[in-house]
Amino acid sequence: MGTWGAGNFSDDNALDWLGSLVDELVADIDKGMARPEAICGHWLAAQIEVLALLCEQLNAVPPTPQEVTAWRKTYLQTWEAEIDDYDPDPEYKAKRREVIDSTFARLAAVAERWHRHDD
Repeated sequence: MGTWGAGNFSDDNALDWLGSLVDELVADIDKGMARPEAICGHWLAAQIEVLALLCEQLNAVPPTPQEVTAWRKTYLQTWEAEIDDYDPDPEYKAKRREVIDSTFARLAAVAERWHRHDD
């Protein structure tokens, strides 16, 4: 195929690089799901946010909806079990939970749209 347009991602090489970046993010997220400190800190959620943005804005291939659902379940179970150990302000805790839910919802929506076309 090669190049099919003037856009920054209208080229096989650029899309290959984007795919590699997504693969690295997914691998890091998978590893982070096993680490409570990664879940109660912000860096893992930041990686999920970046993944959602790449999928939403650059048409990167997202993980499957099932994988996003499994990540969300693991993340929230760990977060709920661990967050109070950090003695968060109740308002912060509620707002943080909203942000986490929103981030996963966005990634789940783009994953559902993308993979629906694979059927």
